Amino acid sequence: MKESVIQRACLDLLEALRLQGRPIVATRTNSGKIQTIEGRWVQLCREGWPDISAIIDGRFVGIETKRLTGKQGKAQALIQAMIERAGGVYLLVNDLGVLRSFLRDD
Repeated sequence: MKESVIQRACLDLLEALRLQGRPIVATRTNSGKIQTIEGRWVQLCREGWPDISAIIDGRFVGIETKRLTGKQGKAQALIQAMIERAGGVYLLVNDLGVLRSFLRDD
């Protein structure tokens, strides 16, 4: 399954729960670079930032989506450690079941 399909499924699940009344805010975070008209490159956000930034029941949750064969990069592992050290939650999701399990147990 493509990473973009997993991302969409995660966002759809979070939105459905929000509409049911659960306190959730979630958005896709674009973390790549873009080139300006002048030719300069601009980093959209910090390298390694999770694909989805969410607040679930008052708690920050960073959701990094990967295909089943995908691997977490060094910058992503560093961001995971920073988020967890700050009291947030970091999920590495290669299957929607990972997010569903967290939402049940949270």
